[in-house]
Amino acid sequence: MTDFIVKNSSGTFRANSFERLLMQRVICIEGDITNESAQEIVRQLLALDLESSDNITLLINSPGGSASGGMAVVDTIRVMRSKVIAVCTGIAYSMAAAIFGCCRRRIMLEQSSLMIHSGFHFGVVKGGERDVEAMCDDVRRARESYYKVIADICHKSVDEISQYCSSDFFMDSQQAVVFGLADEVAKDLAVLREGS
Repeated sequence: MTDFIVKNSSGTFRANSFERLLMQRVICIEGDITNESAQEIVRQLLALDLESSDNITLLINSPGGSASGGMAVVDTIRVMRSKVIAVCTGIAYSMAAAIFGCCRRRIMLEQSSLMIHSGFHFGVVKGGERDVEAMCDDVRRARESYYKVIADICHKSVDEISQYCSSDFFMDSQQAVVFGLADEVAKDLAVLREGS
C-alpha cells in the first residue's frame, strides 16, 4: 500500500491511501461486504459525522455481500446529518447497489454498473424443521427489506422491484440513471473537489 507524506498543524506524518482518503472524508467500499467490513464502514461514517456535517463521499466497487451488514450501512446513512455522496467506481451489485442508492447524491462513472436481484441465501441450513422454517422466514424478511429500500429509492412499487429482481438485473451507468438508482454519470472525479 502506498504511503503519503501528510502535513497539517500537528506536523508531518505518513498515511496509507485509506487513511489519506479518510482525512478527506472519503470512505472506500471494496470487495465483498461482510458483517465485519460493514461494521467498519458504519464506524467510519459515524466518526466523520460526529466530526462535522460536511459531505462524506463513498467510493463503491463491490459485488455486494451480507444482507444484515449492508442494511446496517443503509440505516446509518439514512440517519446521518452529513450528506453522503456515492460514486460507483466499478460495480455496485446486490447490497452494494442498495448502499449506493440510499445516498443523497449517486454518481456513476461512465463504465460502472449496478445489479439488483433476489439472491438471498444462507448456504447449508442445519437443524430441525423449525430451524429451517425460521431461516426461511429470515431470508424472506431480508428480501422484502431489500426490495422496499430499492423501491423507495427508485420511486417504484415493491411489486415492480420484485419483478425486476426475479433474475439478476444489470444496468450500465446510463440505464441506472433512467431506472432511478443513480442521479448522474460523471466522466471525471471533479465531484470530489466540488463537495456538493
